[in-house]
Amino acid sequence: MSATSPSETKFWVICRDDNPLAYQLAKTINDWQISGVRARVGHQMPLGVSDAIAQADSVIFVTTRETSGSHVSVMPVSSTSANTMSKAVQSPVSFLNTLRKRYGRIPQAWWLQLPTIESAQSGVKTVPAEYILSKAVSKIEVFVRNHYIRHQAFQADCVASAEVNSVEPVSMAA
Repeated sequence: MSATSPSETKFWVICRDDNPLAYQLAKTINDWQISGVRARVGHQMPLGVSDAIAQADSVIFVTTRETSGSHVSVMPVSSTSANTMSKAVQSPVSFLNTLRKRYGRIPQAWWLQLPTIESAQSGVKTVPAEYILSKAVSKIEVFVRNHYIRHQAFQADCVASAEVNSVEPVSMAA
C-alpha cells in the first residue's frame, strides 16, 4: 500500500516533542499504512502540511508533561479553549487559531498528554519509554477506530445506499 499524501490525509497525529519517543510513535502509526491516517513530528508545520491538517477531519496533538506518574490523558482541544488550557497546550491552540483564521475551519482536535520520558537529568520520577509508547499507541488506535474508520464506513454505507436508491425502476409493461 502506498503512503498517503498530506492532501489525502484525514486523520493526523502531530507529535509536538522532538525526541526519540515521538519519532517512534510517528513511525509506528505510519507503519499501520491506513489510508488517510498519517503522523508527523515537529512544532513547526510546513505550509502544505498545515493546509492538509486544516482540511482533515481529526488531529491529535501529542506532548509530554513534566510531572510524575504514568497516566496518559486525552482531552478535546479547540481554538477557543486557550483560557482553560495549560501553557503546554497553548501551541496547539495557537495552531488551531491560525488554521481557523486562514481556512475558516479546523479539524476536530484532541491533546494526548504522555508521562515524562526516562531522564536522570530532570529529577522527576519517570516511566519507561516502552510503556509510554505502548499506552500512546493504544489510545491513538482507539481514536482511529472510533473516529476515523467508523466515519469512513458510515460514508461508504451512505454512498452505497444512495446508489441503490437512485436506480431507475424497471417497467414491467409488455
